[in-house]
Amino acid sequence: AQALASLRPPCVPLDVVSPYQSTWSCSDELTDSWPQHWAGQVDGHLGLLRVDGVTYRYMGPPLHLMSVPAAKQLSLNVSATTTTYTFSAGGAVLTVEWQTPAFGHDSDLDLAARPVTYVSFTASSADDQQHDVEVYFDLPAITATRQPNETVTWSRQTAALNASRVEVMRVGTTAQHVHGQGSDKINWGYRYLGVPLSAGSDGPVSHTCMAAGPKLRAAFKAGSFSTEADDGGAPQPANSPGLVLAAAFKLTTGPASQAHLLLMLDEVVAQKYFGRDLQPLWRASGRTAADLLVAAEIDFPERRQQAAMFDSEVRRALEDVAGESYGAMGSLAYRQVTGATTVAWNPLRGEPWPFMKEISSDGDVSTVDVIFPAFPFFMQMMPEFFRKLLLPLMVYANNGTEPYGLYMPYNLQWAPHHLGHWPICDLRPQDQEQMPVEESGNMLIMIYGLALRQKELSMPTPTAWLKDFWPVLRTWADFLVSTLPDPGNQLCTDDFEGPNPHNTNLAAKGIVGLGAYAALLEADGQSALAEKYNEQARVFAQDWMRMADDGDHFRRQFDLNGTWSQKYNLVWQKALGLEKFFPDTVFETEEAYYATKLARYGIPLDDRHNYTKVDWTMWSAAMGSQDQFMSTVEALYTWLNESPVRVPFSDWFETETGTSPGFRARPVIGGIFIGLLKGTRQAWSDQLEELVVMI
Repeated sequence: AQALASLRPPCVPLDVVSPYQSTWSCSDELTDSWPQHWAGQVDGHLGLLRVDGVTYRYMGPPLHLMSVPAAKQLSLNVSATTTTYTFSAGGAVLTVEWQTPAFGHDSDLDLAARPVTYVSFTASSADDQQHDVEVYFDLPAITATRQPNETVTWSRQTAALNASRVEVMRVGTTAQHVHGQGSDKINWGYRYLGVPLSAGSDGPVSHTCMAAGPKLRAAFKAGSFSTEADDGGAPQPANSPGLVLAAAFKLTTGPASQAHLLLMLDEVVAQKYFGRDLQPLWRASGRTAADLLVAAEIDFPERRQQAAMFDSEVRRALEDVAGESYGAMGSLAYRQVTGATTVAWNPLRGEPWPFMKEISSDGDVSTVDVIFPAFPFFMQMMPEFFRKLLLPLMVYANNGTEPYGLYMPYNLQWAPHHLGHWPICDLRPQDQEQMPVEESGNMLIMIYGLALRQKELSMPTPTAWLKDFWPVLRTWADFLVSTLPDPGNQLCTDDFEGPNPHNTNLAAKGIVGLGAYAALLEADGQSALAEKYNEQARVFAQDWMRMADDGDHFRRQFDLNGTWSQKYNLVWQKALGLEKFFPDTVFETEEAYYATKLARYGIPLDDRHNYTKVDWTMWSAAMGSQDQFMSTVEALYTWLNESPVRVPFSDWFETETGTSPGFRARPVIGGIFIGLLKGTRQAWSDQLEELVVMI
C-alpha cells in the first residue's frame, strides 16, 4: 500500500540509523534545502543528474557558483525503512531510494543494527526514447565533524569478498578525541561512502573521487568528472575548500539501468558504561568497516526485497487498525524510533546492549520516561530487543557496575531516571532528575508488558531473565505503596509544563504500576504475593476516584477543584489486560470530557496550556472507542500535514496554531503504535484479528 498522496512530512528521513548518523530533508522538495542533521546543522549532501548532457539538481538547493535547475519532483513516499523520491528531467525519470533496513531485531540483531543506509538510483524513460543518464552523489566531510572547520583526513581502499568488490572511501577528523565532547554531532569515528565495483559489463560504470566539492560538482556539470583524481594533499579543514566523497554513475533509461551506494558511520566506541568502552555490535567479531560494507553489499538484493515486504506489512497492520492516515504516520515514525538507538557489545555478559538517546530534550542516555512512551513500538515490533535495552538500566539499579571499572552504588528506593549524558554512562544516583513514582511505575509497567508480549509470541519462560532483579523490583513496588495514593510534590515526565503537585495522572501511573507488578508476580507463579499488591492497587484506585472526583471529570490535582488533565497513564490497564482497578465508568467519564476540549489539531494536555503531546494524546484516545481513536488520528494527521515548524516529527505542539514550542526527532513518537497492542484493540472489538508484523 502507498502512503496518502497528501502527506507532507515536516521532515523526511534519509540516512537515519542512530543519533549521530541521522540526516533529514526538511522541505517539501528535496531540492529546496540542504539535507541536515536532526539537530538542524547542514549536512550538505548534493545530488546532480545529467540527461543527454544537460545537468539538473535532484538534491540540495540552488548553487551560488553555477546555475543548475532543479529536476521536477514527481512524488515522495515514506515507508517504515525506505524513503523514495521520483524526479523527471529532460525526458528521463530518476527514482532515488534511501533505505535503512533496520528490522528483524529479534531474529538477527547483528543484521538489523548495521549502521548502513543504501541509496539506490533507477533511471527510466518518460517519452519512450533512449537517454544517456549520469547520476552524481556526494558526502561532505563536515558530516564527520562537530564544527565545520575541524581538520579531517581521508583515504580509500577496495574491499572484496568472494565475487563482490566495493570501493570504500573514508573521512574523519585528525584529532579523533573519542567521547571528547557531548554535543549532538560526533567528531570522532569515520564516515564512509561505499561504491560497488561492477564485474564485467553488466553493472553501471562508476567513478569515485575525494576532493573539493565545488570543483567536483563543476566537473560533473561540464561532463569531465571521470577525469578528476583524489586530492592527495595534507589534512585540511572540512569546510575549506569543502572536501566531499563523491561518486557518479553512467546509466541509460533501459530496463537494467540501476545503481546504488552505501553510507556508513563507524562510531569506534558506541558507549562508555561506567568506565568501560563498549564497541559497536558489528565490531564484536573483529570486522573492519570495509568488511562490513562488502558484507552489506552482498546482502543488498535480499535485504532490499525483505525491506519492501516488511514496510508493506507494517503499513497494512496500521491501516487495519485506523486507516491510511495511521499507516502514513506510523511509517514516518518508524526510523525516528530506531534511529534514536545504538547497539553496543557487552563482552562481560557476552551479549548486545542497546542504548537510547533522549534526543533534543536533554541528550541523556536511556532516559526511562523517554523509553516508556516509545514502549508500544518496541512491545509490538521487537520485544526481545527491548528487553536488552532495559538491561543497562537494570544492572545499574541492581548495583552491578563494579565489574565495568566504576562502582556506582545505587542507593535509592525508586527506579533510575537515566544513565548519564550521551554517550557516557557515569551518573551518580543523587545527581539524576528524581522522578520516583514516574520511573518506578514506568519500569514495572514495561517489564510486565514485555513478559506479556513474549508469552503471546510463545517465547519460553518470559520472566526467567528477572532472576537477579526480583529484589529491586519489589523495592520499587514497595516504594509505590509507601507514596500512594497521593504522590505529593513529585516531578513527572511532563515537568516542562511546570510544577504539578498532587498529580492525579501520576498517581494513576503508580496504581497501574502496582497492578502490573502483581500480574508479573502471578506470571512467575508467585500468586500469594501477587494478591497482596493487587489488593493495594484496588484500595488506592478507590481512594483515587474519591479524591479526584470533580463531577463530570477527574481533576488534574487532587487538591484543585475545576482542573482537568489527560489521564493517559490509565491506558495501560486496558493495554495489558490488568484487573479493572479503575472501572469502565472512569474511562467513559474522562473521554466524554476530553471531547469538550477538542481544538483544531487535538486536545490539550490539561487546563494550563493549549499544547499537547502526540504520544500522550494517542494514549488517551486509545482508552476510548475506536471512533475516538480514529478521530484523534485524523486530527494529528492534519497537524502533521500543516505544521509550520519544519523539524523531524515533533511530539509537542500547540493545538490551535500547530506551532511547536520545542522537541524534535524524539523516539517518544513510538507511542503512536499504541493502537497495535492486542489489549487496546481487544477493548474496541470482540472480533480481534491477529496482527502479524515480522520481528
